[in-house]
Amino acid sequence: MTELTLKGWDLTGLSGTGRDIQLPPEDYTLWEFSNGSQPGGMAWVFYAKGKTSLTKPVILSDGFHAGETVLADMWKGMELGEYPFVSQLRARGHDVIILGYKDCTASILDNAEIAQQCLMRTIAERVGGFPLTVGGFSMGGLITRLMLAKMETQRMMHETSTYICYDSPHHGAWMPIAMQALAHRLILAAPEMSEMINSPAAKQLLRYHIETMTDNTDPSPLRQEFLDVLSRFGDWPQLPRLLAVANGAVKADNTVQDGIVVLKSEGKFNGTLYQQLTGDRQLVAEFPNIVPIPTKVHTSGLPAADAVAGGTLRTFGLAAEKLREAGATVDCRKETTSFVPTASALAVKNRDIWADLNADLSMITPDDTPFDDFKISSQNTLHTSITEELGSWIVERLPR
Repeated sequence: MTELTLKGWDLTGLSGTGRDIQLPPEDYTLWEFSNGSQPGGMAWVFYAKGKTSLTKPVILSDGFHAGETVLADMWKGMELGEYPFVSQLRARGHDVIILGYKDCTASILDNAEIAQQCLMRTIAERVGGFPLTVGGFSMGGLITRLMLAKMETQRMMHETSTYICYDSPHHGAWMPIAMQALAHRLILAAPEMSEMINSPAAKQLLRYHIETMTDNTDPSPLRQEFLDVLSRFGDWPQLPRLLAVANGAVKADNTVQDGIVVLKSEGKFNGTLYQQLTGDRQLVAEFPNIVPIPTKVHTSGLPAADAVAGGTLRTFGLAAEKLREAGATVDCRKETTSFVPTASALAVKNRDIWADLNADLSMITPDDTPFDDFKISSQNTLHTSITEELGSWIVERLPR
C-alpha cells in the first residue's frame, strides 16, 4: 500500500473534466461571495443574447463533487453535451447565473447561505420585476430548496416564481458500500477519497454511509440533522411552481445477480468489489492483503441498489481507471452504478422508497410528489447529464 499512489480521483466523476474547454468569447460577469469562516462561493453571470443587464434571471446551482466549482466543468456539462442548455435559455431571453462554491463537499446548510447571497444580489441588480427561476443540479437542488423554504419561513421575499431541481436526491443518494469501503481502504494512497465520503455533504446526501471500512451501514446523524432543519422550514418552498427532472427511467435496465464481481484488482493492489444484494451478510468487498487480518465487508438489510431505475455514475469504471494508472491489473465488469433513484429525484410521497426501489413508477402523477410537474427520462442516463429530452422540457416550462 505504501507504494500505491492515486491522484485526482473524484468518486462522482463530476469534477476536473472541463478545464481544457474553451469558454465562449463574450464577456461574463463574476460575482464572489464570502461566508465568514466557512468556504465562500462565486457565480458567473451570462446575460441573455443581446442584453447587458439582468432582466430574466435563472440561477442554477452546482452540486456535490470534489473541490470547488470550476466554470469550465459546469459549462461543459450544461452546454457541450447532447443539448446546448445555456444557449437555449439565453436565446429565449433568460440570463443564466451559474452558482458555484469554494467547497462542494461542505455542508448544505453552509452553501445555502452562499445561495441566498447570490439570490439577493440577483434581485438587487435585476432591471424590471420579472420573477426569478432558481434551482440546481443534484445537491444544488437541495441547497436551493432549503434556501427558498428558509427565506419564506423568515418572511423574506425571494421573488422566485419557479423552482427546478435536476436529478436531486431528495430521499437520499446511493454510493455502493463496496466503493465506500474501497475509499477507506485506500486512505494512505488517496486520503481525499475517504475524506470525500466522510465530508458533511456526503453524510447529508447518502442514504447509507460508513465512516470506516467496517462501520455499520446506517444513515449518518448529519443526514437526520439536515432533514430536521428542512422540516423546521416546512420542507418545501410554498410560493414557487415546483418542477423536477429525473435522469433515471421508470424501471431498471440492468439486472442484479448473486455473486457478481464488479471489479477485481490484482498485483499493485488486491481487492474485489461485488454487486450489492439485499438480505443478511451479503459480501460486497474483500481486501486480502490487510495486515494482520484480511478484511471482508458485509451488509445486511440493504436494498439491491446498484442497478435500479435512477441517474447513474461511472463509479466502478473510474476506480478501475485510477487503479490501472497506479500499476494494478484490473478487471472491471460493470462500470456504472445507480446514484439517484428516480423515486428519490421525484421525492415520491407516502412510502419508504428504499424499501422497494423496483416499485412501478409508470403511473406516478404530480399528486404523488411535491412537484407541480416533472419529467422522467425515457432511459437511465448519467446523473445530471442534460439530454435533449430533459433539457428541452425545462426550457419550454420556464416563465416567458
